[in-house]
Amino acid sequence: MLIGGAVDAGDMADNASLLEKAGDSILDGETAIILLAQEEYETALTAKLTRFDAAEVAAEVEHAREVEKQMAKEAREKMREERSEAFKESVAKKSEELKNWFSHLGKGE
Repeated sequence: MLIGGAVDAGDMADNASLLEKAGDSILDGETAIILLAQEEYETALTAKLTRFDAAEVAAEVEHAREVEKQMAKEAREKMREERSEAFKESVAKKSEELKNWFSHLGKGE
């Protein structure tokens, strides 16, 4: 999709092949923002953009993935503990019910 100023057919073909090449390099599940800006004076454009070092961004993404893995592990452990506690309570309740039932049997009731 081209948004903005008028372009001729040759420019559109060049832009389409550029977008196709960029699209081919993006893997499933990845996100990319592609900006093609042709300005006579770049200062107005660059004043609005924040630039990040690609290595820093990659490191942040990797850190976020590690944090996500750790949080998922902790959530699984917590759910396992909760299920175990619920099972123990259920067993204790059934055990008490059986004790009471056998106690009543022994009394001849």
